[in-house]
Amino acid sequence: MIMKLHKIDEKKFRYSVTMTHKISYFIFAVFILIGFASQPEGISSSVSSFIPLLFLLICLVGIGYREQWTFDKERRKVSSLIGVFFIVRKREYSCDEIQAVEISHFTRGYRSQPKKAGDRGRNKSMTVFSLRMTDDQLKQIEIIPERTSRGRVHNNAVAIASFMNLPFKADRDYDKVNAVQLSDL
Repeated sequence: MIMKLHKIDEKKFRYSVTMTHKISYFIFAVFILIGFASQPEGISSSVSSFIPLLFLLICLVGIGYREQWTFDKERRKVSSLIGVFFIVRKREYSCDEIQAVEISHFTRGYRSQPKKAGDRGRNKSMTVFSLRMTDDQLKQIEIIPERTSRGRVHNNAVAIASFMNLPFKADRDYDKVNAVQLSDL
């Protein structure tokens, strides 16, 4: 799920899951419910109605999923809230516990052999946005494909680090690969 940075006021930033994901889960759940309502015999206990019920359950979890990180400059605190509906885990970290805001990269499914036909989705460059704590632990905020991020996560991490007056570390700069379009060929 893609996360977005919001400026709440002059002293707070919030980095949270976008509302478009929740809306898309809601729309899909409505279509499943319409499908159930259109069945004249109702929901049966057969295997064929189990799959739409499973999709409906996944949609409900997607609608209720909450993940947000609040960066409070005034209190010098970073708090995280992760969970589904009312089942959430809230954690709070002092800026004194945070060593740096960090961006790192890794290659998912990296193999040194050349790619084959069945290797689709492997060797994908990933961007990791995290907080490096003073005890050298990492609190990962977001892991996203670098191509999807297009430098947005890197820029958000830099903005948060400067806003909170925390050091910023990156293992490398964002790869600015130009997108080739059909008109360029």
